[in-house]
Amino acid sequence: MTEIRRRADYGGQPIRRGSALAFAGVAVCVAAPLVALTVWHELEIAADHRAQARALTRDLTRPGPACREISEAQHLRRRRPMRNVFAFNGVWFGRRFGHADCMMIGLYEAGAGDGYPACRFTAPAVLRVAFAGGPVHIFDVGVGTSATVTVRDHVARCALTAPFRRP
Repeated sequence: MTEIRRRADYGGQPIRRGSALAFAGVAVCVAAPLVALTVWHELEIAADHRAQARALTRDLTRPGPACREISEAQHLRRRRPMRNVFAFNGVWFGRRFGHADCMMIGLYEAGAGDGYPACRFTAPAVLRVAFAGGPVHIFDVGVGTSATVTVRDHVARCALTAPFRRP
């Protein structure tokens, strides 16, 4: 027995009971490989991002000579104002010259929690790192020297690094 579906334009059309099941089977056979391919592609992208983040973490945490930390009074005596001040992830960074490139590192490492901020600076001369209601660190880097600052648990660490090119 066939059922009749009414349409205003063309009258009735018969519907076969097996055709809906066949359509569903074809849809599953087409959709399943597409879903699997999409999931595989996203997993590959995530693995690539994790590998890049690990390489960047190694580069940013590579030990170098420590920057010389100076007091607020020493900094004010020099009369070198911070021309470039910005906030990144709740930490205020200031520099006299150069370019800054900041990112969160350690996000993909085991037990790292949310990661921590790290900034690379090209020739900043002087760096200032401040926390809301917390300590202030001022580093005398020198003109023409690049530096990397990492911040963990309200403690800023500065290391002199080889010059880097802006990505």
